[in-house]
Amino acid sequence: MRLPKIEIPKIPSEEKSPIVSQLLGIIEQQSVLLQRLVEENQLLRDEIARLKNQINFMEILRAGQMDYVINEEAMEYMDQQRLPKSLLSMLEEQVLRSHKLLIQ
Repeated sequence: MRLPKIEIPKIPSEEKSPIVSQLLGIIEQQSVLLQRLVEENQLLRDEIARLKNQINFMEILRAGQMDYVINEEAMEYMDQQRLPKSLLSMLEEQVLRSHKLLIQ
């Protein structure tokens, strides 16, 4: 979201008092800060949406059960969703370790 640019009329230097100059500077600073905050807010909203999708994915994996099933298709889906490779590696190790325990 881009904020509309506030057009402040040009005031000739000889007509500007020191307080007007300061106020114009404050308005400019606030405008820049507000734009940064709007952009950061959008990044956070995007991150929240991404996390909600991950939570939804985990709920689908559960299918009403209290445990999770992580199979090859789940790993492939998580890779497609761009989960960090380090996290995928840790999950794979856990799955392999759990599988070994079940076989023994």
